[in-house]
Amino acid sequence: MIRSQPQTLTAIVLFLLISCSPREADHAVTPAAAFEGGYRYSSGSLHILSLRGSYREMGRQYGGLEATVLREFHADIMDLLVRKRGVPEERLLRYARKLYQGYPRRAREIILGMSETSGLSLPQHQVVNAFEHYLFNRQFSHARGPGGFSPRGTVACSAIAAWGPYTGNKELVFGRNYDFGTDVGGFVKYVNVAVFNPAGSGVPTAVVTFTGTLNATTEMNASGLFLELNNGGVSAGGRVAPGRLSAPVSLFTMLLDFEDMERLDRAMQTIGTDAPFIINVAGETAAVSYEWAPEGLKRAPPSHEGLMVSTNHFTGPWGDAPPKDSFFMTVTRRRNLLALAEKQRGAIDLEAMKTILDTPLEGGGASSFSTGTVNGNPLPYTAFQVIAIPASRTLWLRVAGSREWTGVSLTDYFR
Repeated sequence: MIRSQPQTLTAIVLFLLISCSPREADHAVTPAAAFEGGYRYSSGSLHILSLRGSYREMGRQYGGLEATVLREFHADIMDLLVRKRGVPEERLLRYARKLYQGYPRRAREIILGMSETSGLSLPQHQVVNAFEHYLFNRQFSHARGPGGFSPRGTVACSAIAAWGPYTGNKELVFGRNYDFGTDVGGFVKYVNVAVFNPAGSGVPTAVVTFTGTLNATTEMNASGLFLELNNGGVSAGGRVAPGRLSAPVSLFTMLLDFEDMERLDRAMQTIGTDAPFIINVAGETAAVSYEWAPEGLKRAPPSHEGLMVSTNHFTGPWGDAPPKDSFFMTVTRRRNLLALAEKQRGAIDLEAMKTILDTPLEGGGASSFSTGTVNGNPLPYTAFQVIAIPASRTLWLRVAGSREWTGVSLTDYFR
């Protein structure tokens, strides 16, 4: 039986939601819905979920609050992959089921809880959860780009963190571009912020991703740890270890478990990855970049004192051959970010970071909102952008096609 989300709120609940609603960060945040102890807020077109309870309970809240969106998202995924690309539905289901079955128990509980209240079945939720995996996995795309990569489907990303001499010794500010293939442009309306507040044990953690997915490539916890993932491209030989746990869900559990960079470092040193990634982590006063491959983990040296920049190739002690721009302009994007940081040295704050991320690749930046190639090298497509200020537990988000940044004070959603 499909459980529909409440159509109205009682006067008492509405009063409580309004009187306790989060303070303004950039846009007015208004309470929109409640379900079994979870709440959905809206800031412009962005949905922010504040969930509390066991992992199953948080999943139920998620499914009830976002039931309509989840059903629309699933329909759009099937339309792209089955109808337009001709991928057999059974292949999608088989891949999604295997991904889900390899998840830790608490992650599976969240997705199972969603399926109890959203109107979608568990297999359908598994498909939703696998969305990004479909888009960056070549077996689900008919296009091929240089080096065998699909320009429609390969994830890229850029990151820049500034502190100390680059901020004038003010608070650390972190900017990230979530770059993907062009097909993702039709799905940016499904980007949300889901704040998980585990009852009993666990650090409250906010994840910026697509509705109904646990691909935690951008997240911040209540202790002020911010983490984001970049594709490592063909670094360390481009080898993969398919029998391992999916790296993004490992990152989700790390922020649920660890309160500081020292403990998180131990986790990074312990847990293996299934593919080459660059994991950038920041606290209130410093940031570090990990170059993570199936063979092991190494720290990349800081770009400069007080500055960390990375795109999609290893720059640390792996001893890789000099990278090329054939992987989505990775060298040029890194060089551009370093140059922009030098121009703003000593004055990088929120507004300066917005300016840096606003700068398009063709104008000397790293962001790209168009398709095509440069000297035969495919451009990335910037699906959404995030600026994080760990000291104030604040995120700023912008999706492709929007001119406005939306501020989210996470302190108001951690419970």
